Amino acid sequence: MPKRFFCIGCSLILILFLAWTPGALAKEQKGTLVVALDTLGAQTMDPILETRAPHAHYQAPIFDALVGFNYEKGGIGPGVAESWELGEDGASWIFHLRKGLRWHNGDPLTAHDVKFSLERTMSPESVASRASALRRNVKRIE
Repeated sequence: MPKRFFCIGCSLILILFLAWTPGALAKEQKGTLVVALDTLGAQTMDPILETRAPHAHYQAPIFDALVGFNYEKGGIGPGVAESWELGEDGASWIFHLRKGLRWHNGDPLTAHDVKFSLERTMSPESVASRASALRRNVKRIE
C-alpha cells in the first residue's frame, strides 16, 4: 500500500513540475518565418512548375485559391471569390471576387490577375496537377 501512495505522489509532483517548465511558454515571434520540411527538395516554389505531392504543404498557406473549403459547413466555400453563380447559358460560371484583396506589395488583386493565373495554369508548359482538368473543362476565361 505505501508503495502505491509513493507512486501516486511522484506522479503528481512530476505533473506539477512539467506544468511550470519554461518550454511550454511560447515566445512572441517576429521577423522571418522559416518552415522546414524533410520532403521539400523543391527546385522551385512555383506551383505551375512543380507537381510533386509534398509541395502542397507549403503551397496551401502561400497561394490562395479562387474557391476553398468551408470547414464549418463542409464542401466548397469562399476563397479569393466571395461568391459565384451559374451563368444563364448553364455552361459558364461567374465569380465575384472579394473586395480589398492585395498582393504582398500592396497592389490590388484584380480579375485580370485571376484570369492570368488560370490561363498560366492551363498553359502547355504547366505541370500543375490541376492543369489537365482545366484544359479539358475550361473553354475560355473572360
